[in-house]
Amino acid sequence: MDYVSQKDHREDANCLNTPIEHYHEIATIFGNSLAAGAYAKEANDPLATEVTEIENAPKDTEDASPTNDQVGAMPDEVTMSVNNTGGESSGTKPPPPKKAKVTVEDPNITMVTMISQSLGNLAAAITNVTKAITSDGDIPEGLYDAMMSIPGFDAAHLDHYYAYLCNHPPQARTFYNLPLSSKMIWVASYIKEHLSDADL
Repeated sequence: MDYVSQKDHREDANCLNTPIEHYHEIATIFGNSLAAGAYAKEANDPLATEVTEIENAPKDTEDASPTNDQVGAMPDEVTMSVNNTGGESSGTKPPPPKKAKVTVEDPNITMVTMISQSLGNLAAAITNVTKAITSDGDIPEGLYDAMMSIPGFDAAHLDHYYAYLCNHPPQARTFYNLPLSSKMIWVASYIKEHLSDADL
């Protein structure tokens, strides 16, 4: 049958140029978009498969002409994966809803957040300083014997300086590593500044 040979029929006049009844409901059920290109299925494709596109798969353009990417694409570059769920419709799925971004408009919340972050930084700094002090709080083991072996000073003066060094561990470690002549200078200057014969 040839299209040119068909004639107009009077019964067709009622259907011409009239809107389709329940068009919107039909569009909702069946969708109003068609699969094209790599996503279109042929009549002999199995129903339980989905066609996915890879980098070099053909891409659709508005005028249906091949793009530069399509020219060298081979048919075996399109992969198919089996869909075993079976309960999905063949129509296109809408994109998942986007998560709403939370914006903070209350200045009090912003200030509380800033203060809590600052307090966290302050707590970390205090912890680091405490660790440094406790690790620096070690007094060398032979300090008392090294002090008592310094010639030319009374035992009372050396005991007083030892007590001072026990209260100041960083100076105690430095003092312990000094040569004997420097130790004598340190003890003499301490006695001169802090002690007199009247204090003992």
